[in-house]
Amino acid sequence: MKDNKTSYEYILKENRKLKNEISRLSEECKLFKENDRKYNELFGKMPLAYQSLDEDGFLIEVNPCWLRILGYVNEEVIGKNFSEFLHPDSKPTFRKNYPRFKQQGSIYDVSLKLRRKDGSYLDVLIDGMISYAQDGRFKQTHCMFRDITKLSQITKKLKESEENYRNIYNNTPVMLHSINREGKLISVSDYWLEIMGYKREEVIGKPSIDFLTEESRKAYPFGHRHLAHL
Repeated sequence: MKDNKTSYEYILKENRKLKNEISRLSEECKLFKENDRKYNELFGKMPLAYQSLDEDGFLIEVNPCWLRILGYVNEEVIGKNFSEFLHPDSKPTFRKNYPRFKQQGSIYDVSLKLRRKDGSYLDVLIDGMISYAQDGRFKQTHCMFRDITKLSQITKKLKESEENYRNIYNNTPVMLHSINREGKLISVSDYWLEIMGYKREEVIGKPSIDFLTEESRKAYPFGHRHLAHL
């Protein structure tokens, strides 16, 4: 009889333990689901394009922003090597630097050109870091990129504009020069140098009044201050 009672009490005790364990696991499951929901919500609404690569550079995951910017659907990119979405000029850069990225654990402002589904290309800057498994082995990358195509286009046009201005400035048969507020020369045209007989390094940074005749200097009684505003 005593053995039966002991066995019954043991069963009740184990049953309570089991119920407590089930309750604990249930709460953990709820917490996990809630965290998973929040993660998916954040992942879906993230305003920056995100991608994750495996050790060989194949895409594991991309977020909706990545897909929207490049024009693909998820099934067209997952499992593909990232180099397939690069401009031919950027592929050697990726192949060369990906092993270095895995070794050092992070990258910042890496410039690449990405191919959109319609065949056009985007200029992007990529930041990324590596996550590792508990045993220290490589797990996956976590990278985000910023579309700087418009900035690149503006920079290119600005450089072209500067080059055009420089060509006009230097090829016009007129003595052109620019001075700063202190009255010092900051640029002179090629024609100016030809007529005056100087080399550029001999005049840049010198007071412009130094290159005037005595008669011309007298015509500007306020000296450097006056000349700086001509």
